[in-house]
Amino acid sequence: MAAQRLKAEISRLEEETGSEKPPEILLLLDASCFVNHLQEIKQLLMAKKCCFLVCQQVMQELDQLKKGTFAINREAREANRYLEQRFKYPSVYLKGQLPHEQSDPHESNVFIPTIHRSILMCASYFMTLDQEFCLVTENAELKSLAQSLSIPVQEFQYWKSRL
Repeated sequence: MAAQRLKAEISRLEEETGSEKPPEILLLLDASCFVNHLQEIKQLLMAKKCCFLVCQQVMQELDQLKKGTFAINREAREANRYLEQRFKYPSVYLKGQLPHEQSDPHESNVFIPTIHRSILMCASYFMTLDQEFCLVTENAELKSLAQSLSIPVQEFQYWKSRL
């Protein structure tokens, strides 16, 4: 009898977690967002109002930034540890980029520096999906490139106040 109740409870919980619909807003955050706003990102993740996308390049940048003894290095280490821990448990609110989730930006006449190519290719892919999408950055050069490629882009504070 207890085994049957336990199975029924497990089935109910599986249905509840499986029925969690994905958020309507996808935000692709650059490394500076994780370094400068990690606590706020954690709060927004707990609020479950949007999905944060993490480009492979962002993880590489955080990995490079974490080496050193300055405040930015400590913050990058904390962000890196947090993301690695969160990625152990899949969630519809935090998604890592998969290898196929990239496409070339359509504007061939715009020069894209290597340092920004990966995140812009990721943004180009996700902006074609049927969801509200935005690249979130505080980097002026990246923001300008995204705008020239018609990629929606905003600073973190905009989204913090909107969500």
